[in-house]
Amino acid sequence: MRDGFESYRTELEGVRLTAESKDALKASLRSRARENGPARRTRRLSAGVGRGIAAAAVLCLLSAMTAATVAAVGDPSLRGIISGDSAGYDQSSGIIGRSIEDGGWTVSITDCVGDESYCYIGVEVEAPEGTVLDGDYYLMNAEFDSDMLHKGNGGGRDSLLRPLPDDDPTDNKVRMVYTWSELGAGLSGARVRLRLTNFYEQLDYDWEEHDWNKEYLCYGQWDFGWMTVNFADNVRHIPLEEDLPIEGGDGLLLVDEVAVSPLGVTFHFANKPWYVDWCEQWFDPMLEETVSVLDVDGNPLPVYCDRSGQDVDAGKAYRDYGKVGIYAGWTCYYRFGQRQTDYPRKGNFMVVDVSRIAALNVGGVTVPLQ
Repeated sequence: MRDGFESYRTELEGVRLTAESKDALKASLRSRARENGPARRTRRLSAGVGRGIAAAAVLCLLSAMTAATVAAVGDPSLRGIISGDSAGYDQSSGIIGRSIEDGGWTVSITDCVGDESYCYIGVEVEAPEGTVLDGDYYLMNAEFDSDMLHKGNGGGRDSLLRPLPDDDPTDNKVRMVYTWSELGAGLSGARVRLRLTNFYEQLDYDWEEHDWNKEYLCYGQWDFGWMTVNFADNVRHIPLEEDLPIEGGDGLLLVDEVAVSPLGVTFHFANKPWYVDWCEQWFDPMLEETVSVLDVDGNPLPVYCDRSGQDVDAGKAYRDYGKVGIYAGWTCYYRFGQRQTDYPRKGNFMVVDVSRIAALNVGGVTVPLQ
């Protein structure tokens, strides 16, 4: 499939298409995929997997070609859905471009956005012509694998598929995002496998059955096989001349590493006392009250703490300071955007042009990020 994608890329490099010719090309490719696809389509869960088609690669390439500061209408990439800067998307994204049709339903893996700890994979579902997907919460079952699983600092958590806001509830398309984290592992170039099955609308919660009620619209399988997520090496590690002590940390809480990417800011404590009262009464409130990230004009950017925890593989021995146990290190991962409090949650994240990210405040200490 990659060979086919590269050949289309070569042919299209010198071509500037009008909106009408792009629509005609998309229609032609979809028609060809239907003609060349398997003769037998199935809606049964146990039946064979639909065949991959190269058409989505061209569609994604066209979307990338036409993307501007504001996403083009109908852009299937994550650019048109996520909030933040177009430059932030460019600094953190890459095209994947795979598509499979099964039973008249086409599922495409469009693109990815990520940094060394987080990866977001865009998914578009297109129902048969004439179907209107105007529900509130569509999902699919997802199976995921990667050669980078469990190679991060307590990673692999929050690995799931979520729907994205629908920019046109009157059409036959919806978008989703698969979110995956391997903290500090370095995810660009990772090999991943994503298998999706059974498209449904999630309804209300059944408290007796302890599960969500679902209305299935399509039983099928879309196995995309192994693919590579490639995006720019966009993490900038900020050099510190010396460890920065946090006021009120009993002289034991030292910031020794800070990193910034279009997706957020990460900072690391060289050590951290751990006992319940200390965390509840000082450490957690300190983070809540003092952490902020400022842009070049001094305005706060929206951030929230997505992860905060002990380094599980820091390679440093546990140290005993008598009354207080000191862990080898503690890392806080702050993401740009607003923390979601509603449930069930939809995919929501933000990217920011790294040239706009100017400073980190934590515990009374200001760290310049430029």
